[in-house]
Amino acid sequence: QKFVEIVANLIDSSPTTPSSVQVVDFGCGRGYLTFSLHSYLYNIFGKSMDVQTQGIDRRPKLIAEINGIARSLGKDFDNLNFLEGTIGKTNVQFFGDSSSRSSDTSSGDD
Repeated sequence: QKFVEIVANLIDSSPTTPSSVQVVDFGCGRGYLTFSLHSYLYNIFGKSMDVQTQGIDRRPKLIAEINGIARSLGKDFDNLNFLEGTIGKTNVQFFGDSSSRSSDTSSGDD
């Protein structure tokens, strides 16, 4: 919970008021922290800004499972998405964002 509060305090203490918050959790595993952070940020900031959260993990069955859980939780979790990928090779694209951000820092050796 402390991590969630630290992230929220960083957003809250921003010198400007952002119109959106976009979070990526690389290596999210089962997504416990990802779900928790998204829920907290949505409940605190969701009325004043667009909160979007993505979890990245390399296990396709796990990604399918936790996306299903996110979809079953209702509209508060519509902007929470899980993608299959690795830290070294993932293109992150948020909802409504036509640009993608690549984290490809690998040397090609997998």
